[in-house]
Amino acid sequence: MKKENFDQLYNDVKNGRLSIRQGVELLAQFVCENKPLFKLQCYDDDFASEMILYFLERGEKVFDVYDPEKEDFFKFFFFFIKGLVNIKRRVIAKKNLNELLIFEENVNTYCGKDKYGIKDSYETHMMYSDEKSNYSPVSLSQLQKYFTDKKNNIIDKKILILSLKSCFYISEKQIKEICDYCNLDEDIFYASIQYCKSSVKEKLNKREKFIQRRNFSYYYHRKYSMQLQEYSVYSNKMETIECKNRMLKLEKHHYQNWKKMNCKFEEGFMYLRPTNKTIAELLLISERQVSYYINCAKKEDRKKTMTKNEE
Repeated sequence: MKKENFDQLYNDVKNGRLSIRQGVELLAQFVCENKPLFKLQCYDDDFASEMILYFLERGEKVFDVYDPEKEDFFKFFFFFIKGLVNIKRRVIAKKNLNELLIFEENVNTYCGKDKYGIKDSYETHMMYSDEKSNYSPVSLSQLQKYFTDKKNNIIDKKILILSLKSCFYISEKQIKEICDYCNLDEDIFYASIQYCKSSVKEKLNKREKFIQRRNFSYYYHRKYSMQLQEYSVYSNKMETIECKNRMLKLEKHHYQNWKKMNCKFEEGFMYLRPTNKTIAELLLISERQVSYYINCAKKEDRKKTMTKNEE
């Protein structure tokens, strides 16, 4: 069905040539075939499917509420669908919030102050991700021009490159100290830090999902552990034994998942670092130069460690 046929479809339904249900189904088919028009391709397939079902349940209102004297039927239908999308999003957001609140409440019940039993080195690094209130973005071309003009006046390129590599873990105080030491403009350097952060947004989202999975595994491990303690060791009832065995299996499964994910973090999994290519593009140097400065810093660090050990 094309846009031009919408007014004809409305007239057919009102004149009885089509039933309201048939009209709703034809409109639902149009939405299915034209998801980009309603920006449904921005959501996952589950959301789009739920949206179609949601419309099939409530679509009859389109023919009851529409007034032909005010606007054409397609325009009215378009905004009707957009309104349903917003309603559906709010319903899902509310549901997710309720699930999160229930989860947090249960975490406090089963885990107490221990929370997720986290002692990973990665968690001890403070992630400074908040932007300055007066921060104004700078284009990549402006940043590149600044570093090109400044190429011979930067005191220590190793510190500059390592700072950009550590963009998610560097504080505002450290930014000021680095700018003073390397003779850099603070606003430009801050914009460079934000540029490097933006290059790993996808990895940040994956990291947050991974952390959430780790937290859920720890919660269920603790939950089943505490519930197992409530079962009497001396109970011979068959249903109690079966239930206990099932809980033991689940507790072991979640415990192993939690330990495995924590080990991955300890080994450096999902550290948030921009690639050498990103830094090279920003500074207008080769990736090999970036690698060279990082390796030089590593050698210096190893040399200092060996000197300390000898002392």
